[in-house]
Amino acid sequence: MKTKKEPSNEDKAAAKRLSELWAEYKQLNKSATQEKSASDIGMTQSAFGQYLRGELPFGLEVTFKFANLFKVHIAEIKRFNILEEGFNKITPPSKPPPHKNEIIRTVVQLMENTSEITRIEICGIVRNYLLNVDSTSNTQKKIAGRTDTR
Repeated sequence: MKTKKEPSNEDKAAAKRLSELWAEYKQLNKSATQEKSASDIGMTQSAFGQYLRGELPFGLEVTFKFANLFKVHIAEIKRFNILEEGFNKITPPSKPPPHKNEIIRTVVQLMENTSEITRIEICGIVRNYLLNVDSTSNTQKKIAGRTDTR
């Protein structure tokens, strides 16, 4: 039997912000309902309400869906270490970090249903991450290849 993960304090704060966004959204879209909005982002009305009430933990994909619905940046709902969250989907923690192509494939999957602003930011984060990985790797190779003649 699968155990239900309890929402963290960050999830509860995200639910509070989500409720505020929902109220703003309904002001602008008078005909909006939880059922219709939930359907638009691929979830049930029940789950939609549970997220609003802080009863479910916010994963990266769900947060992207809500961010797209409300046309906001994901960080306005909840902050994530996007790369770590994506890696956890493809790599069990006991394995080494994934190859660059796996990282890129995962990020592309995460970005499929996101806003342009979010995609641009994710690309920037991934670019910086990959540059740092290359830089660290090259520095480690240079250090390993040096001989100290002092």
